[in-house]
Parts: sequence; structure tokens; C-alpha cells
Amino acid sequence: MNSSLCASRRLRLWTRLSSGGNSSPQTARPVAFSSAMVSWIISRLVVLVFGTLYPAYSSYKAVKTKDVREYVKWMMYWIIFALFTTVEVFTDMFLCW
Repeated sequence: MNSSLCASRRLRLWTRLSSGGNSSPQTARPVAFSSAMVSWIISRLVVLVFGTLYPAYSSYKAVKTKDVREYVKWMMYWIIFALFTTVEVFTDMFLCW
């Protein structure tokens, strides 16, 4: 996903603001972890586990057991997942700046 591009822009902006507006790398102070950043990391982990890892494991089980109903259900999930991921990449490019 391309959300890391937007996150890196936010990090550069935050570093610039925390250094008093001076954006040179020599004077920029490192940014300490804030509660917002910790909650962002936790939310990304939850999305990774429940949005990608669990469906991948369930898809593997459906293919392995050759259960057609489960197979169709998880294939629909991955099609919708791919569509949302594609839309996210393009909207992130246009809405991030």
C-alpha cells in the first residue's frame, strides 16, 4: 500500500515543525513516539492480523479442504480487498498533499 508515502511526508513535516521551522537535516530533532503514533502502530497491526493474515489462513484452509463454498467466499473477499487497495493507492496520491 502506498500509505507509507503519505506517512513519510507527515513525518518530515512533523520533524520540520519540531525543529522550529528549520528543515535542514543537521538541526532537525528526532521525533519522540507520541500516543498518536503508538495508536497508529497498534491499529496497523490489528488491520494486518484481521484484514490480511486471518483471511490468508482461512483461504489456505478452504483451498486445502476443497470446500467450494468457503473457496468462493474467500475469493470474493480477496477481490474486494484488491479493489479497496487499488482505490486507496490512487486516492492517497491525490488527497495526501
